[in-house]
Amino acid sequence: AADPGAPRTLGAFASALLLWGLIAHVGTLGHFWWFTRAASFALGIFLGHSCLSVELDDAQEARLARATDALALLLPLVCATSQAGVMLAFVVYPWVVGLVIFGLCRARASRAASLLSCELFAGFAPYTYAAYLIHVPVMHWHVFAVANGLDSISDALAVDFARAECAPV
Repeated sequence: AADPGAPRTLGAFASALLLWGLIAHVGTLGHFWWFTRAASFALGIFLGHSCLSVELDDAQEARLARATDALALLLPLVCATSQAGVMLAFVVYPWVVGLVIFGLCRARASRAASLLSCELFAGFAPYTYAAYLIHVPVMHWHVFAVANGLDSISDALAVDFARAECAPV
């Protein structure tokens, strides 16, 4: 039985992606608060559901593959070129990344999907997930270290944190 709430066409998917992307973007402004991450989680559920339910004809799939390849190439280049590029990517990322994820899953002719699914990259998957899991504590430690003037490991090891008066983070 088909899910009546699932987007069935590429147009319905795009319309719903605009709404879910906006919700996820507003929620991401408070990136470190657990309750604001729920919006990004909901966007992920929507994308996964859409990957299973949207029906594409051959022409739509070919256009989606071209768009996916272009965005998968442009997004890292824009982010690597300047701080303005990073800010632009932050503003549009829920929609761009959502479309790229959808395209990687659904467009069989996508060169980016073929590249990312090759055997060489499969070996990196556990490490990228581990980096994702550890990135928040590392970022919190960085903020704490900067706030307390810790410039090296030896600085951190020289402080008795049980007795020290550290700046709140």
